[in-house]
Amino acid sequence: MNRALILHASIRPLALAAVAAVALVGRADDDGWEPFEEAKPAAEAHRWVIPPDQFEGWVFQNARTAQGQRKQFQAKLKLALDNIDKSCSLSEAQREKLRLTGELQIERYFEKYERVRRTYIQTKPGPNDFNVIWQEIQPLQQEAQSGIFTNDSLLLKVLRGVLDDSQQAQHKRDEKARRAFRYRALVEVFVLLIDESAPMTDQQRRDLIELLLTQTKPPSAFGQQDQYYMMYQLHTVPAEKLRKVVGGAQGDLLTKIGATGRAYEAHLRAQGVHPVEEDQ
Repeated sequence: MNRALILHASIRPLALAAVAAVALVGRADDDGWEPFEEAKPAAEAHRWVIPPDQFEGWVFQNARTAQGQRKQFQAKLKLALDNIDKSCSLSEAQREKLRLTGELQIERYFEKYERVRRTYIQTKPGPNDFNVIWQEIQPLQQEAQSGIFTNDSLLLKVLRGVLDDSQQAQHKRDEKARRAFRYRALVEVFVLLIDESAPMTDQQRRDLIELLLTQTKPPSAFGQQDQYYMMYQLHTVPAEKLRKVVGGAQGDLLTKIGATGRAYEAHLRAQGVHPVEEDQ
């Protein structure tokens, strides 16, 4: 064996031992904690799943900031009050009570947001324990996207006690008409998307639209879940009725879409989206 290599192999352990000895002697008067600190690898920064300075934009997404989201909520509140007023001719006292209720709901949302943000920063969840905090973050995202003045909101609960009988009846009729208008538009778009993959005749498209409108129900909330909702609703239509309207390859595609949509039921309910009954 090469003598130089043998010499190197024998000297290297001795050299390392000497360096260690010098380090220990040099720290004889230390308190014993510093070597442990220096023995660490380079300080590792906490690896945030989402950095704190991006948390706000992550939750609010389209609005980007809490201030932007607040403005969106306030605009939606005004629109909701205007629609109610148009239907029911609210008195000043009625409108003011509803406005204050809406503002309270907005404040409660942001109080919840601040609690979740503080918890996120204090607990510093990593990838392995992120699901715990995600259970609190996800509802905030959903409400930011779909709005907080939905069918189950505080505003609409208070509305039932503010309106008199005739106002309630008129409001229910107008809401039903608005919901039906939006749902028809949603169904028509859904059928056009299917048509892009499996072209149908004009008559088949019209028949499928009418079948979906008569056999399914509109959602409690419109928004990001619309496509999943329509796929789930397609699953509820009896296969023989679908086949009667659209057969062949198009019918096969509808059956597959419906089978896929069946799996979205739990997801939709978790998002607060469910079919609205006629008497609601």
